[in-house]
Amino acid sequence: MNGQLALVAALAAIGGRWLRGGASAPIPDLSGGNSAFQYVGSFTATLPPRGFLRRTSVATGPEEWLTGLQSRGVTDLSLVTDLPTTGPLPAHVASGFSNSGTWALLATGTSAPTLWAFGWQVGDRTAPDSRIWSVSAHGSSAEGLGAPRVGVTEARTALRVALHAIGGFAQQFDELHRWASWFTKAESLLTDPTPVAPYHQDLLPPDADLERRQLAAAVVQGWVFGGMGSWNDGGPVDRGAQREYERVGAHLYSALLTALPAATNGA
Repeated sequence: MNGQLALVAALAAIGGRWLRGGASAPIPDLSGGNSAFQYVGSFTATLPPRGFLRRTSVATGPEEWLTGLQSRGVTDLSLVTDLPTTGPLPAHVASGFSNSGTWALLATGTSAPTLWAFGWQVGDRTAPDSRIWSVSAHGSSAEGLGAPRVGVTEARTALRVALHAIGGFAQQFDELHRWASWFTKAESLLTDPTPVAPYHQDLLPPDADLERRQLAAAVVQGWVFGGMGSWNDGGPVDRGAQREYERVGAHLYSALLTALPAATNGA
C-alpha cells in the first residue's frame, strides 16, 4: 500500500479509537511501534490556537499531536479519501508519486471540524533504520465536510467486484498475468477467517472486528499502484486493451479508496 496513505489510515483507526475512548487508555505508541511510521524520522503538526492569548503550539510526534487534539475538544478522526485531484494524471497513476494522494484526516468533536493534510519530505538520507522521511501535518477548516458513509458490507461487495474484474483482465495478457494471483489473493482475504496482509498488518486496533480486518487486509494486498514495477508501469500494447487496462485500474483504485475508510473509521 502507498505508505503515505497507510500512515493516515493508522491514525484514523488507532488514533480515532483512542480519542473516542476519551483518552482514558494509554496513548498508542504509533511512532515507535506501528509499521506505518517505520520510515518516519520526524513528525510535526501546528496545533490550533487556544486559550485567552490564542497561542499556537507545535506537536512533535503523533502521540503529542493526538494529545493536543484531545485537549482541544477533538473526539474522533476519520479517513477521507475523495478530495479533489490536482494535475493531469489519473488519480490511480498520480498516487504513485509522493504527496499526490487525495486523502486526509477529518478531526471532529466539540470544536469546529478540521481537515488535516500531511506533507512528506526527505530529511536525513543517512538516518538509522531508514527513517528518512519528515512528515508535517497542517490543519484547515472543514466546515461542511463529513466522514465517508459507506459501510463495511457495501465496501466489501464493491471491492470484490473490482478485484474480480481486474483479475480476469490480467489473466488475458502475458505482461499482466503475474498480477492475477495478486488480485485472487486479495479477493480471498475478504472471506478469510484469519486474514493476514502481506505488510502493514497493524493498521487497525488489535481487537478490531473480523470484517474490518478482512477488508483492511484485502486493501493492502490489492494495492498495486506505484511507480516502476507496479501495475501502472506498462500495460497491453493493443490500444483497445489499453483503454480497458486503464478502466479496470481506475475502478479498483476507487474501490480501494472506498474500502479503506470503511475499515478504519470507527474501528
